[in-house]
Amino acid sequence: MLSGMRVRQETARQRDRRERLRRAVERSGLTETEVARRLGLARQNVGYWLTGANWMRAATLDRLAEVLGAKVPGVTAIWIEHGPGLDPPKASRAAATAAESARMRVEVPVIDWHTVTLWHPGSARALGREAHETVQTARRMGEDAFALRVMDDSMAPLVPLGATVIADPALGAPDSGDYVVVTLAGDDRAILRRYRHRRDGAKVLVPANDAYPEIGVGDDDVFAGVVRVIQPPEVVLK
Repeated sequence: MLSGMRVRQETARQRDRRERLRRAVERSGLTETEVARRLGLARQNVGYWLTGANWMRAATLDRLAEVLGAKVPGVTAIWIEHGPGLDPPKASRAAATAAESARMRVEVPVIDWHTVTLWHPGSARALGREAHETVQTARRMGEDAFALRVMDDSMAPLVPLGATVIADPALGAPDSGDYVVVTLAGDDRAILRRYRHRRDGAKVLVPANDAYPEIGVGDDDVFAGVVRVIQPPEVVLK
């Protein structure tokens, strides 16, 4: 099924969530084809999730958990992602897991694109309760993570006008393909682009919308954070 497709290196967390999904599907009695049909997807998508070749977006995981949870009551989206254990919990444990999920949600301050240029280690902590607005996410974030409201369509359709992105400076230097918040030298506000490090050594910031130009990365440009989450719905990028 996966001939010609490279299976990426898995972390222990990714391996465990895949095993939880495999056991949940097995306990449900549904075939991969039946699961895919109920999600409105091709069967190979389910195969990719079960073999570790790919993983789904958060919105798809929520729908999948509903499908499997109807057959195996202990299955929830948060259990598939984080556990505990590898076997679906009993219903009572599932309720506790859901409560734990609510406690795990963290608040991230929403700042503007100009403030990004002044963001530094400790800024989020210093802002504290004075933040005018925050957003919540179930993803674990560094203490200096920040959120931004998208003000243009440069990264549409994945990141449309009005969406919220959550960036995390704790991830450090971006990998090629990451969505990044970056401040260009001499500019007083940040922008959102996709970072690419090409084989010829060129480092570029690529828009999704062809109406916007591609920008080369200079030595004085500053990566403020790698985007981990897009809302709504919550789509996990990293």
